[in-house]
Amino acid sequence: MSVRLAPPPETDVPPRQRVAPTAIDNPAPPLHLLVHVTDTAQAAPLVREAQNLALRLKARWTARHIEADAGAVGEPVATALRLAEQLGGAAVILPGRDVAGEILAYARANGVRHIMIGDTPRRGWARWFGQKLAARLLQEGAPISLHVVAAGPQAPPKPPPRRSPLLSHLAAIGAVALASAIGWPLEYLISVHDVALVLLMAVVFTALRFGMWPSVTASVLSVALYDFFFLPPLYSFSLADPSDALTLICFLVVALTVSSLAAQTQRQTLHLIERIRTISALYAFSRKAVGIGPLGELLQVTAAQLGEAVEAGIVLLLPGRGGLEPLASTAGTPPLDAAEADTAQLCWQRNRPMAAESGEATLFLPLNTQRGAIGVVCARSQVTLSPAARRLLDALIDQAAIAIERIRLAEAVDEARLQAETERLRNALLTSVSHDLRTPLAYIIGALSSLKSYGDSFDAATRLELVATAQDEAERLDRHVGNLLDMTRLEAGALQVILVPVVLDEVIGAVLTRARPLLSGHRLDVHLPEAPILVEAGFMLLEQVLFNLLDNAAKYAPTGTTITIAASIQGAAAQVAIRDEGDGIAPAALEAVFDRFTRFADGTQPGAGLGLAICRGFVTAMGGSITAANRPDRRGAIFTITLGIAAPLHVR
Repeated sequence: MSVRLAPPPETDVPPRQRVAPTAIDNPAPPLHLLVHVTDTAQAAPLVREAQNLALRLKARWTARHIEADAGAVGEPVATALRLAEQLGGAAVILPGRDVAGEILAYARANGVRHIMIGDTPRRGWARWFGQKLAARLLQEGAPISLHVVAAGPQAPPKPPPRRSPLLSHLAAIGAVALASAIGWPLEYLISVHDVALVLLMAVVFTALRFGMWPSVTASVLSVALYDFFFLPPLYSFSLADPSDALTLICFLVVALTVSSLAAQTQRQTLHLIERIRTISALYAFSRKAVGIGPLGELLQVTAAQLGEAVEAGIVLLLPGRGGLEPLASTAGTPPLDAAEADTAQLCWQRNRPMAAESGEATLFLPLNTQRGAIGVVCARSQVTLSPAARRLLDALIDQAAIAIERIRLAEAVDEARLQAETERLRNALLTSVSHDLRTPLAYIIGALSSLKSYGDSFDAATRLELVATAQDEAERLDRHVGNLLDMTRLEAGALQVILVPVVLDEVIGAVLTRARPLLSGHRLDVHLPEAPILVEAGFMLLEQVLFNLLDNAAKYAPTGTTITIAASIQGAAAQVAIRDEGDGIAPAALEAVFDRFTRFADGTQPGAGLGLAICRGFVTAMGGSITAANRPDRRGAIFTITLGIAAPLHVR
């Protein structure tokens, strides 16, 4: 049924003093539905009904369970709360004694306008004493819509594992008997009423050690023994003094109250230990998962962590080309048989937990993310997992799914970045081939075809000019192809460098001879120290680096300007600086100039943007460094090469 709690009546205000709120000034808050989940067999249907109501109301919704006795959450509650999260709602578990008060406090704090509860039949003393939850909410509530749904009977509490109730009650009897034996001689030393405190200690011990009902047995037995052995007339249940009846009643009430509080404290302590264990397992797994990069390593760590947390054999299955494939498992876990593989496949397809058909305590749980199931976890246990172990397993599986999704997203981002970089390099290479290779070929073909067709009609100077043009373009083409080959060697890691002592003056001299045609339109200024400098380098590699830098300076420095080469010793290293008088380099591009296929000019200069990238690769291979900067004294760029100084050779 659905009950509408009436709002408080409006005060009598004259109509002219009432101001209707506008939608802009006072926008209506979004609707919020709260469903109270209890430990009943109908908890899951109640959650589904709440989802249907939230869809009709277009409201967000929250499933909340209140641990009135601070005990462990039962399996129906755990299943219902997980179902609420899967259906798009929120799930909250909070402790509290006053269920109605906690529900209303949460509703007022979170703007809840609709509350859904199950009308659960009460058991035991609660059937005759106390007020129904719906009546409490109606009595103390605010203007909130209350929806009461008929629910099944409350699930009975499970007995404590591995403990016989009969043994617990026998232990309670023994504790009271021991307390009576201790109190017997104390009666002659202290007051007889103080013996009740000794018996009360036995009740407290029983409540803390064995729980509620054995402590009730201890309370009743303590009252009986106190009356029979310590209150006159002795060895009789009759009372000589009528006031002793009030003493026995008060003792029984105090004993029952103390036993109840002690048992509740024990449950709270056990529940707190369970939560600490859960939080510790989640924290340990989160710490391990954050620092793991490869997916295979994460799966192995996940399987080990899950198996250790719930003491079960774990098999992790992720989709592959042929369906689900087992990629990780705990040590000693046998592979899945055909029936289990079919169940795992069905669990992944339906995206819901499933149990093995063989009847064994084997669960198949989907690894869920926002994009759906990404795998399946098979948990093999000797016994059926307790609700606490199942909740811990579900929480760890959620963390594992997030970690797996993170690694997959990182791999996808890296792959997309690699594809983008490959595409950029491919386009740059195509541009280089289509322009920087075809242009020299066009000049060469034009010059040779002119000489072939009209060579007799040209004078000697024209023929020499055409031959020189063809030669220059052929050399330019050779340099470009050489750069492409050098870059290929660097990328493939096939560059073999043998460092030997090299005289820097000889390398610079060889480079100037080779680059003389390129530097014909510029003035050259060379500064070398008087004593030769020996550096650890490869002669051919260093020559190619200096040649590329001079070629770059000749391209971007205006004709008639000066290009300077200066060598010096700075501490334990030698430096070679090449300066030009061009426009310089933008400050933001000082590091990017060494990237492949990078050109910062207007595009009119020939080249593919590989020369400086090759320079950095060669210098790094020789154990040195190269930097780019702008000249501090005037316009222009300066490239500085730093190499280690070689030990001088001693000739005997």
